[in-house]
Amino acid sequence: MMQLSFTQKKHIRKNFGKLVEGLSIPNLIEVQKNSYSEFLESKSLNEQLNDLSKGLDKVLVTGGGAYNDYLIDIIRSKTDSEIIIPSKNIIEFKEALIFAFLGVLRNLNINNCYSSVTGASKDHCSGKIFLLN
Repeated sequence: MMQLSFTQKKHIRKNFGKLVEGLSIPNLIEVQKNSYSEFLESKSLNEQLNDLSKGLDKVLVTGGGAYNDYLIDIIRSKTDSEIIIPSKNIIEFKEALIFAFLGVLRNLNINNCYSSVTGASKDHCSGKIFLLN
């Protein structure tokens, strides 16, 4: 029997588990879609959409959600307002401005994440700034 070196011994796989069979992998796409559907059907979302669009003939939707056809269809089904999706240039420009602003807030150590918007447990300043050489 050939003796293994220290390095070769480190690469031998050992199974310390007691499960004989593996767990089945759920359909993650279906799980995500179901979770998203439940969120969209929540009473609070319906109320918020109604409150936000009440009395408005048109609503401008921008940000990453504007690219989500499923989300836009749901929003359209929940309001009588006309949903306007701007050009890709406007969406991307607005996103760049917002993220730049979040970076400025982070650099000044001012809260840029609000619990009322994100569901976080408290308002805080987050993010990391990477300097390019």
